[in-house]
Amino acid sequence: MAAHSSQETRALAMGILAEDLQCSVTVACRLRQRGLEPVIVRDPSTAVDGADAVVVDLDLHHAGHAATALIEEWTNWLESRGCSRLEVKLNAELRGSPDALVAGIEGCHDGNGVLLVVPAYPTAGRVCVDGRLLAPMPAGNGLDVDVRTAVRIEDAEVVGLSVLNRGAEAVTDHVRAALARGTRRFVLDGTVETHLGAAAQVASRLHEEGHRVATASTGGWLRFYPDLGRDGFVVVVTPANHETDRAQLRRLAAAYGTRALMTTAAEALRWGPVAARQVLASHRVLALHETDRDDPDRWVVAEQLARAVRGLLDVASQGDNRCLGAVVSGGLTTTALVRELGGTSLSAGLELEPLCPAARVAGGAFDGLRLLSKASGTGSEETLLRMTRQILGT
Repeated sequence: MAAHSSQETRALAMGILAEDLQCSVTVACRLRQRGLEPVIVRDPSTAVDGADAVVVDLDLHHAGHAATALIEEWTNWLESRGCSRLEVKLNAELRGSPDALVAGIEGCHDGNGVLLVVPAYPTAGRVCVDGRLLAPMPAGNGLDVDVRTAVRIEDAEVVGLSVLNRGAEAVTDHVRAALARGTRRFVLDGTVETHLGAAAQVASRLHEEGHRVATASTGGWLRFYPDLGRDGFVVVVTPANHETDRAQLRRLAAAYGTRALMTTAAEALRWGPVAARQVLASHRVLALHETDRDDPDRWVVAEQLARAVRGLLDVASQGDNRCLGAVVSGGLTTTALVRELGGTSLSAGLELEPLCPAARVAGGAFDGLRLLSKASGTGSEETLLRMTRQILGT
């Protein structure tokens, strides 16, 4: 049986150029929070196999007049590794060298690409209105910066709140119309998270349409961008013996529709390899539960769920449709699953929300498998959905 490996080589989803190490660590943590695997590099010889994103510490303080050339050099380095989404991390108050960062990344597109600047970071108290970066909180901060002047892109078009309030479709249509007129630089306003989500959808759609898109932000929109949509499936496992968990399953099913299959462990154990492969190939999310089973020995239920998952992962490991990770509810179920997978230990990650830790299985045939778990009966209606999206990179 082929072992699962989390270290397989894959194209980089995103490359981010940061002015200094502090900015690099900040943005890498932002990416890791939403489930990406970032690597911070300072030397071109650094291995980046297995990473979704690379954050480059440019150390511009010591670059002097060579800053633009350095940025172009690193941009070429990222593109040579299959990275098609390039971003520069701007200082939260647009201090430092935002103009050099943007000029360097634009230079590699020979003026034929599209530049999207998204300076707002609402959860950090920074909004963008009429192309001006403002910090209304804390009171008296006094931040009021004209983005186009600070970045030296005076010809950029400001996409205002009146457009962003109408959603991603309206913003995309607005940008497409401007591109048809010859405008290639844009500053997108934003005062709330939904504005950043809309901006991220615009960038993704332009990328899908074949445009060479360079982006610049203070990091706020990286909660939404890029939407990786990793190939493979997520298995969700819960005994669903608590109404909170059942509500979470219903929300998960509603969000993914026909791309998700909700079934019992008993049913999954009856599938043969051919049927199992067909199920895995046609679904992004497979949720196993025992909602209707009321066994007084919860360990028996946990073991059955674990056996069903192991069977599916064994089938997946022999084909092209890989398991991206498991979302598990309940301490007994988590214990049974790790045992069934042959894990000898767990590598701890972040706590996604209270009582919802992330980890990786260590040892056994599925070494490196992502495992997101939660205590039974905890969380909101959205918790299982958020954990699933964390693994899918969406």
